[in-house]
Amino acid sequence: MCIALDQIQAEFKEEGRMEGRKEGIIEGKAAERIALAVRMLKAGEYSLSQIANITLLSEEEIQALSQKNNI
Repeated sequence: MCIALDQIQAEFKEEGRMEGRKEGIIEGKAAERIALAVRMLKAGEYSLSQIANITLLSEEEIQALSQKNNI
C-alpha cells in the first residue's frame, strides 16, 4: 500500500513540475513578444497594426506599452 501511495505522490510531483515548466515557457514567450513590441515601437517604423500582427499582442496592449515606455 505504501509503495502505491509513493508512486501516486511521485506522479503528482512530476505533473506539478511539468505544469510549472509550461507556465514558465508561456510567460517567457509573452515577455519576448512584449520586448519585441517595445523595440518595434522605439524604431518608429511600424504601425500599431503591424506590431500587433507580428507580436500577436492587441493594439490596445501595444498602445499601453507605448505610453508606459514614453514612446
